Amino acid sequence: MTDAAPSPGLPPMPPSLQSALADPRPDPGRRSTTVANGIPFSALEWGEPDCRPLVLVHGLGSSARNWWRVGPALA
Repeated sequence: MTDAAPSPGLPPMPPSLQSALADPRPDPGRRSTTVANGIPFSALEWGEPDCRPLVLVHGLGSSARNWWRVGPALA
């Protein structure tokens, strides 16, 4: 990742976030599946389980892999 100037009106990214986004091999996360009313719901988890959660939702026709860079960076 380069030290490019932030977009106008946006603060610079914290160094820890820059580092996580620049990682060539980010953490793939932990997969879990829950079944509710016979319908399986799958999730990827990053970070410490005892920390405050943040839920990232993808759109129809997409997958949790959309968050392959963002999830580890936010964890």
